[in-house]
Amino acid sequence: MSRLRRSVSLLVWLSLAGASLAPVAAQRPIPTPESVLGFAVGADFKLATYEESIRYFQALAAAVPEGFDSAIGTVHEVVYLGSDTRYHVSLEAGGALIVTKQNVATSSMEALALKGRPVRLRWHREHTLAVHPD
Repeated sequence: MSRLRRSVSLLVWLSLAGASLAPVAAQRPIPTPESVLGFAVGADFKLATYEESIRYFQALAAAVPEGFDSAIGTVHEVVYLGSDTRYHVSLEAGGALIVTKQNVATSSMEALALKGRPVRLRWHREHTLAVHPD
């Protein structure tokens, strides 16, 4: 593994150590283009105007509380470690994140049940770190 890749993995892990991880259905729903525009993207003879596109992106932004960043993905691996659990999440936008969550009231069966499920990660924006290759 390259030095940069190790650094990115470590920084992502550290920056998301306080993240919340919950099934998508358990959080405020993310608006679909169809729910905002009134038609499916790619529908015949339908094209969103600039104003409709802006309205959709405003609805997306409203789904995440102020001061937070968010990502959607699927849990592809769960490592239950007793006091905490590590979730390996493949992101819809590409890439992957590892989230560590303390097991305050989560059993191993509850943690393992998230494997293969879509989730939304959410973390305080101040915990986001930029990684620049040197």
